[in-house]
Amino acid sequence: MRFFYKLRKESGMVLAFLLCAMNSGLSASGSSSVIVEVNTPVSDLTFSTEKDSFDLIGIKGCEFDTDTTHLGEPFLPVKVVHIIIPPNMNVDSVSIVSSSQYVLPDTYLICPTQYPVAHEDREFVSPDSTIYESDKIFPGISTYEICSGNLAGYKITTIVIRPLQYKPLSRQVILHTGLSVTTVLTQGENTSLPIMRRSTDTRDFYEKIIKDMVLNPEYIENCRPVIRSLEKSSKSGKLTIKEFPSIEGTAPEYIIITTGALETAFQELANKKTSEGIPAVVKTIGWITTNYPGCDTEEKIRNFLIDAKTKWDNRWVLLGGDVELVPTRLTGKYRFEEPITTDYYYSDLLSGNWNSDGDNVFGESSGDIDYQPDVFVGRLPAETEGEVYGLISKLSQYESPGFSHKDYQKKSTSLFW
Repeated sequence: MRFFYKLRKESGMVLAFLLCAMNSGLSASGSSSVIVEVNTPVSDLTFSTEKDSFDLIGIKGCEFDTDTTHLGEPFLPVKVVHIIIPPNMNVDSVSIVSSSQYVLPDTYLICPTQYPVAHEDREFVSPDSTIYESDKIFPGISTYEICSGNLAGYKITTIVIRPLQYKPLSRQVILHTGLSVTTVLTQGENTSLPIMRRSTDTRDFYEKIIKDMVLNPEYIENCRPVIRSLEKSSKSGKLTIKEFPSIEGTAPEYIIITTGALETAFQELANKKTSEGIPAVVKTIGWITTNYPGCDTEEKIRNFLIDAKTKWDNRWVLLGGDVELVPTRLTGKYRFEEPITTDYYYSDLLSGNWNSDGDNVFGESSGDIDYQPDVFVGRLPAETEGEVYGLISKLSQYESPGFSHKDYQKKSTSLFW
């Protein structure tokens, strides 16, 4: 499973959206199709020269596929787009038609895909001769679906598009300035866990994120998850947060998980958040491991967070402590012979299983993971109370009206701040 993820649309993308359905509008039953027009002007191309005079062509607002299974293949940019679909629909197929294209007038020796910079000590990977000694257009397929996932109950489909194609022998580059991508949907089932209650503020919070993320924001209302109780937002009066996640009392939006030794320090941060209108609660690992099942501490924490998300519908989780204190998840996936560890395990709560075969090796199958977050997870990697207070002081400075570098807030609105 490749993982490309950008929360916001880039200004360099010129995108038009057209929705066609066999029924009127985006149907939540039967079948329908979503047609996305993706335009990439020539002015969005960037050019540079790499090692051994190889050429690298980029596109503004796009990324490169760094999957090491493609070592030696032409290194071409990809464009990641998202659409929202009804929670009970599945993607049946994705197809593409080029509506307009432009052949670049110069010739280019496109750089072959290399190992990421973190492994620059490895030898330069030579071009794959089976590709570079042929004039067959590469890649042959210009689009493919990465995944469909549930973002806090909203079903998002991510599609990767390749606007550039290459004819290696003649060194010719073709830019598809217009691509029509058709996603065919069929009736499926909603595999996301139910959310017992949601405030109108939290609904608006997620829908603002999705509006900036997908190409068909006008269909968000038609694609909303089923919420058993939609509550009018009210943060006035005394907070009544229950000990255990519950559909009664005040629902905290911000959960801090830490150790007993750091609980008092992190309670100050919880009090600060609550005073700012974000109800917050602190839970210790000792309390969680006593009250929730799991094969290890990590699974017990996640099971608590699943319970909290379905009943409190919190938006944020802060892991209060370094990984030695609040553990991260060691997965069964490897990158460069090293196992991957991730805090994303605590963000994917409503759909991902992470251990579908029950062998307690987590995340070994890409099908176990939902690549859309249900809560936004951050970590303050402190080891002592002094470090906690220091980090809280820095957060207060960053959030203060007089702080001169506000760009970080625009870039991190989905994190725990």
